Amino acid sequence: MVYSLVALTADVQDILDAALRLPDDVRAELGAILLDSVGDGSSAAEIEEAWDVEIERRLEAVRSGRARLIPSEDVEQELEDIINGVSESRRTG
Repeated sequence: MVYSLVALTADVQDILDAALRLPDDVRAELGAILLDSVGDGSSAAEIEEAWDVEIERRLEAVRSGRARLIPSEDVEQELEDIINGVSESRRTG
């Protein structure tokens, strides 16, 4: 089987062909290992843990007064103003 999504060298194509002949459970494990090797190498559990820590950090910032919440309506209005300002400047400029 030949895949043309990316330019595969003959060696990579041979590895891919061999991998595709593996049993489903082995391919799934191999796929997970390869996927985990892309990017920063963090696992799904590590990413989830990092988000939990970030959420706690943000909550503490709000609770302590170091950060403040902005109503979504205010944010939406500000975005509309920005978009309209950009649109107006394109028409006049």
